[in-house]
Amino acid sequence: MLVKGRLDCIMMKERAFDYQYRQLKAVADYSDSDVLPIKTAVIGTDPVYIGYSEKAINSGKYPYAYRFKKTFDKVIYQMIKSGEVKSIMKAYRD
Repeated sequence: MLVKGRLDCIMMKERAFDYQYRQLKAVADYSDSDVLPIKTAVIGTDPVYIGYSEKAINSGKYPYAYRFKKTFDKVIYQMIKSGEVKSIMKAYRD
């Protein structure tokens, strides 16, 4: 939509943008002249967090919330220790 002029702006994490940009350039329907005018700017460098609403959790709407948080943290930790996260990030850079 950005290339077609249907959007003026899109905000994405830098590596995700780079990956999507490479994918877009690889599509036969777009020439370099269509894709290259896209300009980027850094709008922030804060880390990404997952937010949990204590109010929603305490309301009982999400009885699985604490189990999810614990499991998520455990899996991410294992992925970091095993090098899987680095491997995934490398795939997006290449």
